[in-house]
Amino acid sequence: MRKTLCARLGRVASWLLPGLLGGAIPPAATAEHAPPPARVLSIEAGRALGGIGDRLQGRGHFPQGVQHYLLYRLPEAPRTADALSLPLAGAFGQAELLAVQEDQAVLRVLKARHEVRPGDHLVPVIPQTSAPALP
Repeated sequence: MRKTLCARLGRVASWLLPGLLGGAIPPAATAEHAPPPARVLSIEAGRALGGIGDRLQGRGHFPQGVQHYLLYRLPEAPRTADALSLPLAGAFGQAELLAVQEDQAVLRVLKARHEVRPGDHLVPVIPQTSAPALP
């Protein structure tokens, strides 16, 4: 179920987020065959929560040439009958890649609407190619 949710998240974000932060995430056709998104392993100084300016350690696939990542959190399964009170999951921030070695990386949080937690997903922002100017 989590894998399906990740694929759906990639497809929805590819529709809603083009142009956000100067790029787009991979198209749905590639998202289904791509490795799972990288995740936040820890926040600097061993803290449980992070925010703007904090350094993160991530683990997973970090595509070559990609410098920016969107921060995502998948929704938890509702624990009560009032599922409408749960916030919608989605991109809540952006991180910049500082260093990468094999499947581990250090990133810095550039933007965040709420706290960053271990387990949050790091989805690469693929730079857009230049488009023709509109009249």
